[in-house]
Amino acid sequence: MKNDFLFLREVVDSFFQVNSVADGLALIYENDITDWEKWLQIEFARFCFKHEKITHSEREKRYGLDKRKSKLRSVCAIDFWIKQKHKQTGFGLELKQHLKTRQCISMMLNDKAKINNVKFSHNDLRSVWFWGVHEAADKSEVNIVVEKLSEVYKVEINPKLLHSSPILNTNFSYTIF
Repeated sequence: MKNDFLFLREVVDSFFQVNSVADGLALIYENDITDWEKWLQIEFARFCFKHEKITHSEREKRYGLDKRKSKLRSVCAIDFWIKQKHKQTGFGLELKQHLKTRQCISMMLNDKAKINNVKFSHNDLRSVWFWGVHEAADKSEVNIVVEKLSEVYKVEINPKLLHSSPILNTNFSYTIF
């Protein structure tokens, strides 16, 4: 898990160094644009297709849910499935965006609660990560919000596998757990 976390941080950090991504985020912030998650997903997909350490990635990959845990649905789609070089299986990545930090983290934790119902034993999925882009926020503020809201959603977040960082040249930060 820790290796996936470190790899994902490396990938996301390099993604935000792409000038067109930082420029797009600056435009979004300056013009108070909402609902830009699909744009971010498409930009990230383009980035993954070209990344030298990623051998394969898919969007909206479907997974079966454990019917003992999920009574209403039998499948769910995870935003990204990423397979890095020299690995047998891949990891999932759910992406959220919201200008407000608390709202973004709330949506991320809600997704984590849903994804906890995936049947991991029958899939090529070794872990699932949650990545949110939100207004610039101090790391300690993000940690407090994650800690409080994880209790509300009844999901565990390992503080050692939680990272939040400002996105250079923008008024945004990103958080991964």
